Amino acid sequence: MKRIRDTSERVPKLDAEKIARGLGADNSVKFDAEGNLAITIYKKQKTIKRIIRKLSGEEIGGFVFLCETEGHDFFHCLYTAGQCCKKFAKRVAGFRILPPTTEGMKEGMKIRVEFYEKKK
Repeated sequence: MKRIRDTSERVPKLDAEKIARGLGADNSVKFDAEGNLAITIYKKQKTIKRIIRKLSGEEIGGFVFLCETEGHDFFHCLYTAGQCCKKFAKRVAGFRILPPTTEGMKEGMKIRVEFYEKKK
């Protein structure tokens, strides 16, 4: 029986932004270590980076409710919110993940996300 060797030191770390850019994507979306959402939008002349914060119940006081969506995963909810809210990408500043409603569960939804913008 052969032993399995640990090769973790030789495996390069992948950078999602470099991979997305190399494949010709217009933007990349990933979660950072704190659970915030990091969005990078590639324009011809510049790159725009935005952080959308993951909010706790106490932090919601500084934000205004924008919309709520249910979906199969977080990115499905993000896409749906972008389709139904005007200027969503510019307005959104935070999100909160909740369990789906009973109606959503019947339809196969697995997650509910509330999106918020900063108070003016």
